[in-house]
Parts: sequence; C-alpha cells; structure tokens
Amino acid sequence: PELIIGSGALITIQQDSVKRIVKRIRVPNEEDYGTVAIKIETASKNYIVQLMNSTNEVIRSLPNIKNYTFKNLEPMEYRLRIIIDENRNGKWDIGNFYKKIEPEEIILFKSEEGKYSFPLRANWEYGPVLIKF
Repeated sequence: PELIIGSGALITIQQDSVKRIVKRIRVPNEEDYGTVAIKIETASKNYIVQLMNSTNEVIRSLPNIKNYTFKNLEPMEYRLRIIIDENRNGKWDIGNFYKKIEPEEIILFKSEEGKYSFPLRANWEYGPVLIKF
C-alpha cells in the first residue's frame, strides 16, 4: 500500500505548494506482535493493572479487571504492576507523612524464575499469568 499526495494538495501559509509525494506504508502482520494474558484473583475492589516496558513506562493501564489479554504488543521485556487504589482516583497516591497517611500499596508481578520482567517475542503469547493478592 502507498500514500499518495498529489502536487498542490498541500499549500503553506506562504502559498507554496508541495510536489507529488508517494510514501510506502508498512502494514504490520499479526505475527509481528505478541500477547500477554492475565488473570486476577483478589478480594480488593479497587485496583489498577499496569503493563509496563523495561524502562517502567506504562504501556496500558486498566482498572478492576479480572481476566484480560493485552494484544498487539511489540517484542521486548515487559513488567506487570498492580496499584491498590483505595481512594478510587485512578492513580497511585504517595501518602502524607505529616497526616500519617500511608502510600497506596503497589504489587509487582514476579515470574517463576524470580524476575520482575518477562520477555515477549513476536508471535508469542505469555500467560495466562495468575496474580493473587
């Protein structure tokens, strides 16, 4: 597939127009990505499940899910984090030392190998991961 922009289709504020542009578009295959399936068992009513990359950047964040499959994930190292969202504001709260308010609890998924991250390759499914808290 290609994206074609004809000459004169775009005009700048100086009234200049562009030449014809033809760009190839790469359509990714489903086999280029992986999935992570999780299952949550908990008595907690309010929590947030976060899928993060190896630099702790949140890729996806979902509240109060029991079963979920993260799809179309790029091959790399991932981590799972759960925030117990006691005040239901949708984010982690640090607490307050002076008011004697504890920070909200964070739970990190630890694999059977004892690691806090797991690899995901193209055309792989990791899981289902059972997380109990």
